Amino acid sequence: MTAAAQVFRMAAYIEELGILIIDLAAPFGWSGSPPYYSLFGRAITWRMGTNSPASVSNSNDSERFFPYEWVDDHILVEPDVGDRLQVAEATLRHAMLAVLGPRSINEAKFSSWSSDLTALGLRWNTVDRSVSIPADKIEKAHSRVRAMLEKGAASKSEFYKLLGSLRHVATCLRTAKPFYQRLQCQCTSAPRFGKVKLSEGSVADLLWFEQILNHGCLAELPLDMFGDTFSPHVELYMNASNIGAAVLDPASDEFIQVKFDNDELRMINIPQATGPEFSINVREHLCIALAVWTWGPKWSRQSKGRMLYIKCWSDNTSAVVWCNKLRSGNVFSQELNRCIGLAEAYFNLRVSAAHIPGSINSMADAASRSSAGNMQKTLHGLLEQLQSRSLASASASKYSGTWSQWCTWCEWLNLPRWLPESPRQHSYQLALFAVYCWQFGWNNSRSGNTAGTVLSKISHITWHHRKMLGYSVQLLPGHQLSSTGMRRSDPSSTPKSPVATTILKRLHEYLNFSSVQHRVIWGASVLGFFFLLRRSEYLAQGSDVKPYAIQRTDVKFVNNEEKEVENLRQVTAVVIYFRGSKADQFGEGATRRLERSGTQWCCPVLAPWYLVEHHKSFGAKEDSLLCKVDVNTNLQVGEVVRALKSAAECAGQNPDSYGSHSLRSGGATALFNAGYDSLAVKRFGRWRSDAVERYTRIGGRLTARMAAEMVAKCASKRTEGVSSTPLPGNGGTSMQTL
Repeated sequence: MTAAAQVFRMAAYIEELGILIIDLAAPFGWSGSPPYYSLFGRAITWRMGTNSPASVSNSNDSERFFPYEWVDDHILVEPDVGDRLQVAEATLRHAMLAVLGPRSINEAKFSSWSSDLTALGLRWNTVDRSVSIPADKIEKAHSRVRAMLEKGAASKSEFYKLLGSLRHVATCLRTAKPFYQRLQCQCTSAPRFGKVKLSEGSVADLLWFEQILNHGCLAELPLDMFGDTFSPHVELYMNASNIGAAVLDPASDEFIQVKFDNDELRMINIPQATGPEFSINVREHLCIALAVWTWGPKWSRQSKGRMLYIKCWSDNTSAVVWCNKLRSGNVFSQELNRCIGLAEAYFNLRVSAAHIPGSINSMADAASRSSAGNMQKTLHGLLEQLQSRSLASASASKYSGTWSQWCTWCEWLNLPRWLPESPRQHSYQLALFAVYCWQFGWNNSRSGNTAGTVLSKISHITWHHRKMLGYSVQLLPGHQLSSTGMRRSDPSSTPKSPVATTILKRLHEYLNFSSVQHRVIWGASVLGFFFLLRRSEYLAQGSDVKPYAIQRTDVKFVNNEEKEVENLRQVTAVVIYFRGSKADQFGEGATRRLERSGTQWCCPVLAPWYLVEHHKSFGAKEDSLLCKVDVNTNLQVGEVVRALKSAAECAGQNPDSYGSHSLRSGGATALFNAGYDSLAVKRFGRWRSDAVERYTRIGGRLTARMAAEMVAKCASKRTEGVSSTPLPGNGGTSMQTL
């Protein structure tokens, strides 16, 4: 492992005794240690990282330490909680002693804990969560760049020194990496002795680096730029065509539209084999560079020194990959990446790209194909499309139906359908329409609508006025009193009863499990109960299956390490992804996870496992409804309701009190009576309103002990869920270097 001439620094041989002595502490001070010390450093890091305060002391803190080594430097990053910092330092010392021996500790090499220090050649601040390149390193890099440009040639040693100075820039400025590569290539190919003339590419990259070092923002860079945790400050939508390129900034109501000139059009038509390709991929990539250099100065002024994250949405996957990976075989795109990198340094930006389907990116696509003359017409059409999309697809038909009723009613009474802006001029007409709907409704039975339905219809009419005329219509306070009167006059509602576990047991006894249909009904019922499902989320209503209903692809089974498994014995929990719901107006989606219930007959893991295996058995498409009897038959709402009513009747309950919503309210009630607060039930059941409080019922067992506990605990101190002493430490993060 070492050269023969260096062995005396690490070992000795006593010939008379036949003993070979190896000093493991030698790597710490030996000048040739860096190439070899990584083995020892990795051993120390491993030993450190497998321990926690709980494993080396009496602490209850079981979170493992976070060690990091770079050659012969050890860096600890730990939260300042309790005595964790002191325990971490002691553990590092013990790890060094265990690996390197009793003489390995050098007190002069240990720094004190700090939230602001220099490590790995960079300045870190864990309070501000920022990193900076020290000014002296920037100046050193700048002087080396200038010196190499002036000489026009360099030795291999000079290349190494330059690249060592520039590596911090390439680390902190991600898009500086393309400028680093050609210099690295020439360094690798340079002879061991003598100097080589700088290539044209190396000179160009040195000029780029000089600009970055002169104008770049290289201090107090936020640490979240190294991960994917940041939210973009600006989102751009872009597209290119054979005619031109367009970039839209919807939040600022701004756009860029460029029409390709004759030279660019000629380049588009050049065959790939005869010259650099100005393909559609390159033109899409060009949109990103065009946007950051056009709007970069404005963003820089508005940010007031704060780094801005720019997200570019494109329907071209090649442009997205080239921007994010900073790598392309196309000459044009290589230069575009350099342009984007320089803009990031100039304007303190971080640019990323993401893919958007072409069918959604219609605005930018249309803008890239249209001329300036008809741009307004195109944008107006897109504006109307966006206004219409403000409604969820499930609501559009209801809003349209109400508007049809409103127009018909206005025609009967010879009244205008479009109301004036002032409430004093339109409130009376709205109030009359509300009274008509409440009294007569719009159905074959001529039965009136409830107060809630009437108010919904008023909001539908308001939406149409906002869309077409730009203002809302509303009832005056005096006319609003009529809606209060409607509520008082409406018959009291009788919500369906929640399904209790006694009903589920009766359902389990009632069903014939030799029947495929009954097995699917049971699996669906257990799924609906535990995951608090709306009927539209897992059942069909005739031929209607909602696009967000649970499919086989939405269900996965995981083990203790949260890895997906296919063996039931390894399954710890089931995870269901909800792509949407009736209450999810913007399609945000949600994920819910449950582990086994501890019972075989009613388990949130076993029920979906059966449904998934059954779904696979008859070859149904994985993106079809999960609750299926066979490949052509979806489980219907009515079938589940009839089974529930029969089970309720067997349990001595009124079957009319149970419906499809009883499973959802039953699950919510079970959670509430198990001790979970209403907020937890609301979040788990994905309620957007406080409706959950109307669905839950207080169980008899809970009320039976209420009075006794009220008397017993009225004078006692409530300690449940509250620590008797506050957590020690300031909650900040500190670092220590060795």
